[in-house]
Order: sequence, then structure tokens, then C-alpha cells
Amino acid sequence: MQESKYKRINTKSLFGEFKSGLENLELTEKGLRLTRRELYKPGNDILNEPDMEMRDVDTDECDIVYVLDRKNASILTCHRDFEKLRFPAYGSGALASVFESPEGITIDENSVYVIGALRVPDGEKKEALVAFGKKDLKVLWMVGEGPDGLALTDLIDLDMDSAGNLYVLEKGRHRVLKLPLSCRERGFSDIGKVELQEPENIYVDTKGKLQIFDSKAGYFVLGTDGIAEKMDITSSMQGMISRKRTHDSRNNMYLIIDNGTRLRLLEYVKEYSPDPEGVFKGTYLSKPVDSQVQKTQWYRFMLEGSFPRGTTVEFHYYISDEFLDENELREFPESKWKEGLPGSSVVQGEKKRDALFQTEREGRYLWFRITLVGTEKLSPEVSAVTIFFPKVSYLEYLPSVYSENPANRDFLDRFLAIFESLFFEIDFTIDHLGRWFDAAGTPPEFLEWLSSWVAVNQGRGERVTRKKVSEAKQREFISHAVSMYRDRGTRQGLEDLIFLYTGKKPIIIENLPAGCIKRRSEYENRKENKRRENQKGDNSKNESPKKNRNPEQKKFLFFPPEEARVKRPDGKGNARREDSLHDVLYGGENFSFVVLFEEKPEEAELELIKDIIEEEKPAYTTYRIKVLEPWFYLDGHTYLGKNTMLRRPKFLLGKCSVLGRDTALGVEKSPDVADRDKNHAHSIGQVTSSKGLDYF
Repeated sequence: MQESKYKRINTKSLFGEFKSGLENLELTEKGLRLTRRELYKPGNDILNEPDMEMRDVDTDECDIVYVLDRKNASILTCHRDFEKLRFPAYGSGALASVFESPEGITIDENSVYVIGALRVPDGEKKEALVAFGKKDLKVLWMVGEGPDGLALTDLIDLDMDSAGNLYVLEKGRHRVLKLPLSCRERGFSDIGKVELQEPENIYVDTKGKLQIFDSKAGYFVLGTDGIAEKMDITSSMQGMISRKRTHDSRNNMYLIIDNGTRLRLLEYVKEYSPDPEGVFKGTYLSKPVDSQVQKTQWYRFMLEGSFPRGTTVEFHYYISDEFLDENELREFPESKWKEGLPGSSVVQGEKKRDALFQTEREGRYLWFRITLVGTEKLSPEVSAVTIFFPKVSYLEYLPSVYSENPANRDFLDRFLAIFESLFFEIDFTIDHLGRWFDAAGTPPEFLEWLSSWVAVNQGRGERVTRKKVSEAKQREFISHAVSMYRDRGTRQGLEDLIFLYTGKKPIIIENLPAGCIKRRSEYENRKENKRRENQKGDNSKNESPKKNRNPEQKKFLFFPPEEARVKRPDGKGNARREDSLHDVLYGGENFSFVVLFEEKPEEAELELIKDIIEEEKPAYTTYRIKVLEPWFYLDGHTYLGKNTMLRRPKFLLGKCSVLGRDTALGVEKSPDVADRDKNHAHSIGQVTSSKGLDYF
């Protein structure tokens, strides 16, 4: 029996390589499907307040809508699924003490940013960007000068991107200013590269690109590379981009209309696009599949994918020994194409279509055309196309008497093809069994079982907040499992594993017990004993035994000496106790370690990190997770080159520096200083803060 060959197209790159024509279809990682379009459908009015003058709108991380009311100098909060959620501090006139005419608003996790004309005693007009506390609307800081040192004028809009950059539209000078919140010195810079004439508003879209609408110059989109691209304005876009708007986490848009008296919801939807005739249909035309042999009898084809009820997939083909170029193929008459899938093929299910080529057609080249027909909400998807050649049949295994009659031979040939189709997947799986044990080639449904061989348990829990491990990450870990398990249970191994799954490189600091470090030499012991003997008073009695530290950590992080002590409240605030600074930072237990991150993990990532640590750490150890804040903090985790940056000292309260509301400057008597010099009996107490990002 002659061996059957096949040509399989089952990836996005292969579909693109064999593509001769594509109409109203798109190539995705899953294969072919109808082209999808994104659009906004008008919804209901969220607010209809004739007594309000809505100037701007924004949403926070909880999809709560914040509406700036210029007429009443206030902020209204609401939610599309609930009633108004006005907070106590957000009453009517909440901004009146600061602003005479507020113009724009944007929100982040902790603050509310407002622009507009300030209320100043002398009556002179002065405009600024002001940051308020989100909970109580107390002023945190303000900026009233541009990058050129001139006072800001005619501020009309602002927005913020996901990286924490504020953008302010200064209409008076026809420019957009940028203020990074991560920078300690609050100051604007000009984005430049956009020539504006009559700018009206700005908007950061869901992809993080800044959109600028100018009533004269046009509509611009500023990419992350700083290059502005001028866009065409369609009639449907005109009424949307010229108004103040924002979007929530589900990409729904909120639009201010009717001169600021109504707030409308535009619902974000994805649907399939119809062709020019209004039918949800698309076509894929292939390049020739070459068998390399003249007069080839093509045997069968198989389509794999998703074919839900209510959709249709059609397959047409043409076979010839003559090569046709793409132009000839497009002008080919419809009568030359042969139908490969009859209407009854829907009985084959929703995952596969399988049929035989007609026996009278022979030729070296085969072209095929796939037509997908769906609806506004549904589309069939073709993930793989397999062409089998040359013609083989189970009929060759039967006695020759079954092949003598041509009519009976053809019927029996097709009847046996049913069983061959059923057995093909089993034979194919057996012939290619090796790829099921390859991390890069195993099917996705087999990946979880293969992962269990190397104990990949991360991200497979049932908690909603836990970040699911992507298929690519699982394949990468399986392929590197042997090398990574050599370091399992060590600091380096845990750092590599967390970085692999999250992309965030941690710094792990561990405390080692005495048995894990080489003992001191006799010279070091004599020196230490002599130092202890020379100590006077009761200090030597109160000193805790010196703990052994890991010398390897000193290569990249500073470890405070045991003599470094800090005073800490006992919980009631009226007394203090002394603790070792090392214990405060890294814990007092011998078998413990601290995992430091320079960037704060998301909640789902944090759950995944905890799972990784619990799975990989030695059973007798404990751990802490700490996020490094970008500041110098006495008696805290401050590391040069990690979370700090040295600059020229500059402290101008109210302009470039600010004291948080949870900061307390105290004056207390210092016994150590008083005993030495009573003329300097007072010293500045500790600066304390209630902020903390410890996770246990």
C-alpha cells in the first residue's frame, strides 16, 4: 500500500504564507475567523442634571465616576450600576475654597487632580494644577508654573496615563504639558512635536496613547515613542472626540453632552464585520499546494476548528497540472471550482469537517478556497487545514474481487473512507507520540498533565485573585525544569523562579543559623572577648548575643551591625523598647528570609508569588515580602542604587516638597544626649509614617 502524505496548515504564520487572497477575514493565533470591529453603542444617561455644569469626567480603579461640576464648584460621584455615591467630603462647594472656576479632573488610586482658576484674595487670575487627597479633599500640593517659568494660563483639560504621567492642555499657549508623578520635583515639561492652533481637549485612550483634538489643526494621536500622527475624523467620531470623555475598566465610555447637563454611557462592544453587501461572510484563497508529481490523485481534506450552530463553513478546490498565478486565479470562473463540503457536513459536529476529493480530478497543483459565514455575534474559526495525497484506500487490503466492478469499487472505496477517517487520529497520535512529551509541541490540553511531571503547581489554585500562569510560561518552565531544580530551595533558585513567572526580579535576604557559617578563627575570638571585657556598666548585660549573618549578602546589600539599635513603640504609644535594626529590617528568626521587590506586584501576582515561595522554600523557614519604596527612610529598607537616587539637596516646602498628612515631627528629651551635654538636651524626634507595604 502506498504511503500517504499530507500538508498541514495550522499556525498563523503558515496561514499567512499560503495566503493568496483574504476578504473580511483576519488571521489570529487560533486561525481564521471573521474580521472583528470595536465600536461604541449609545446607552442610557447616567446623569441628567439641568442645574449642573459638568466640565470634566473621570473614573477610578473601582469604576466609580467622578464628575466635575464647575457651577457648584464640587465633584459628584456615581456608578452606572448603583445610585449616587457622593462621599461626605464631596459636598456642594467642596472645591470653592481653592478654585474659583475648576476646569478639569483626573483620578488615581490615592489622589484627585484638578485644574482651573484659583481663588486668590487680590482678585488677580491665577491658574494651577492642584492635587487633593482622595478621601478628604485636602490639598497635597500644587503647580502653577510651566517649564519656562511663566504662570500657567487658560488650562482647559487634563488626563493621566497608566504610567502615572499627568497631561495638561494649556490652550493659552497652544501646548500640552507633561508632569510625571514619579518625579519628586513637581514640574511640567512640554511634549512638543505637535503644532496646535485651537486645542479643545485631550484624552488618554485604553492603549495609553494621548489623543489631542484641535478644532482647526485636526485630530492627533501621540504614541509612546513621542511621535504625533494626524488622524482622519469621520462623521461618527466628530461628536465624540470634541467632547470631554473617559472610559472605565471595561472600556465603556462616559461622554458629557448638552452643554454639560447630561452624562451618557457609550457601551463598548466587539462584533463581527459584514462585507460590502451586508452579509457576515469572509473568504480565504490559498496558494497552490504542490505534490511534485504530475497526475496526482488527491485523496481527502480535513478542517479543524470551531463551527458553532448557526454558522457555515464552505470548502471549494481546483486541481490542475498547469500552474496559475494569483491574477489568473482571482479571475477564474466560479464553475471551475468544485464543492468539497456538502450541506450535510454539519452532522460531523462543531470541531471538524472531513471529506474526500472527487476521483476524476487529477493534477500536480491544488488550490482551495474557504468561506466562513456567521452572524454579528458568532463566527466559525478554522484552526487547521490538512490535505492528504496521493489517493490511498483500505480497499487495497481486500481481495481483488471487490475491485472488479467500477461502480461497486467507487462506493466501497468511499464507505471504507469513513472508518479510515475515524482511525486516522489514532494512527496520527501513535506515529507522533514523541511530540506529546515535548514542552514546545505538546497540545494545550495535555500541558497540565505534563506540568505535573515536574511539579508545576503555581497558578492552578481556585482563588479568584490568583494570577493564572500563561501557557507560554508553563512551557518555558518545563523546558528548563532540570536546570532550575538544581537550585531548588536556594536563594538563587527562588529568585529565578519568581522572575520567570512574574517578570519581576526580587532581592532575597536570608538569615542563616550558626551551623551554616564557618566558625571564627582563634584571633577573631580573642579580639571579640577582649572587646566584651572592655565594656563598662550594664551595657554588656543588655546586649543580645551576636547573630551570625550570611556573608554572601554583603556583596550587594548593606547589613547593619548588631550594635545598631532603634526605638519602637510598644503598641500603646507611651513607651518605647529597643530592638536590633537588623531584626527590624530582616526579622529576628534564624531560619527566615525577606523577599524585596523594587516594583509593587499586583494583587494577583502577589498571590502567585506566595504560592511559589510556599512551594519552593524549605519547610522549616519563614519569610516576609516587602516592596521597596522610592525614598530615603531612616531605619527602613533604603538601598543605594536600588530604590534611591542621590540629587542635589533641595527642600522648598509648598513648591517642590511636601509633608504627608500622616507625618509627625516631634521633640523629645534624649537621655543619651542629656547625660553628655545638658545645653543640648533636646533633639528632633523620629519622623514617623503610617504607610506600610508589608505582606505576611
